[in-house]
Amino acid sequence: MKTLVCFIMFFFAGLVYGQNDTTTYKPKDDLSLSGFPVVFFLPETSLSFGAAGILVFNAGKKKAWRKSQISLGFAYTLKNQILNFVPYELYFKQNWKLNGEVGYYRYFFNYYGIGSDTQEENLES
Repeated sequence: MKTLVCFIMFFFAGLVYGQNDTTTYKPKDDLSLSGFPVVFFLPETSLSFGAAGILVFNAGKKKAWRKSQISLGFAYTLKNQILNFVPYELYFKQNWKLNGEVGYYRYFFNYYGIGSDTQEENLES
C-alpha cells in the first residue's frame, strides 16, 4: 500500500503548480504610483490640508535587492504655513543605498527644552 501511495505522489508531482518564474525583468510591472489626501490638526498649525504621493520602482536596468521609492508631499495650514518635501530611498544592484530629503518649509516647531517637566515660558520657536 505504501508503495502505491508513493508511486501516485511521484507520478502527480509534476502537476503541482508553484510560483511563476520571476527571473524575467519587466520594467512596466515594477512601477507603482499612489496618491493620498492629507488632513491634520495641530496646535502649532491649526487645520492643515494637502496631498502626498509615492512612486515605487526599480532603479537601474536590473532588479536591485529592494525597490526604490520617492515620496512627494505638500501641506498648507490655516496659519499660513507651507510644507513641501520629497524624501527618497534609492536602492541599486550592488547593495548601494542612497537616501535623503529635499524640502522647503515655512513652518515653525515649538521647543520647550529637554525632559518632561519643562515650563511653558521656556517656549522657543
